[in-house]
Amino acid sequence: LGIMVLLVLSWSLPAWGQAKPKDPQGKQEVFNFLEMIDRGDYAGSYELTSAYFQGMVSPKKWVELLNGGRRPLGSLISRNLIRSESKTSLPGVPDGLYLVFTLKSSFNNKNSATETVTLEKEKDGSFKVSGYYIR
Repeated sequence: LGIMVLLVLSWSLPAWGQAKPKDPQGKQEVFNFLEMIDRGDYAGSYELTSAYFQGMVSPKKWVELLNGGRRPLGSLISRNLIRSESKTSLPGVPDGLYLVFTLKSSFNNKNSATETVTLEKEKDGSFKVSGYYIR
């Protein structure tokens, strides 16, 4: 038993001199946004969106879109970050700095979904959500 515990501990600890991998820039903003949506705080999640997004979508429309597209999926079961990419150009939006996150998710009423959250760098240097898609 002592040897098995030592082996388990050795697998879970980073090797000496190895730094823990750094989370990608924007990851915390993405998960904060998604947690608000998971709780059904759709109006609150709107406050985390970019100025460009808010100029295109009203708070009322945002809540309507999530009520129709996200609510039917039910409660979150699992969510894993698959990839994050930095882009300077995306279709249909002005050029700028964007961080695109792809997540594999599972919900009560949809076993396998792909969520994409795009962050946009604001003039003040912060990153805000400029897109959210579920497939």
